[in-house]
Amino acid sequence: MLDWLIGTSVIAFPFLIPVIVLLIGRIVGYQWRIQRLLVSVAIMFYAVALFGFIAHANTLGLSLQEFFNAYYGKPEARTTAYYVGLTGQALAVITLMFVVNWKVIRLFKGEDWKAPKAEAKAEAASNEKTTN
Repeated sequence: MLDWLIGTSVIAFPFLIPVIVLLIGRIVGYQWRIQRLLVSVAIMFYAVALFGFIAHANTLGLSLQEFFNAYYGKPEARTTAYYVGLTGQALAVITLMFVVNWKVIRLFKGEDWKAPKAEAKAEAASNEKTTN
């Protein structure tokens, strides 16, 4: 039973990653709108990676086993499609790093990470002054 569970999870793992990322995003939520866009871009890059690995297995004329070999980094031969898959995976990971660390990126840009709340208070104060 445990062998079946481990084997099934290894096979399903490449296809479960986007689902897990979306579930975590839904549970935790996004503080800035750009994070939602970047998650969509990351899933697009990941889809490109999966299609690259599928194309790699198809180019070699091998079975689904070659797809998993390429996904886990041990292909029989290295084709252009294999490198497209690796590039898609790398770009997806980099994009997700931007999603997770967006607060730090805002600090490097010189913006305070509490800026959205402060902007809302300043806007409410300016609206109050104009109405009086």
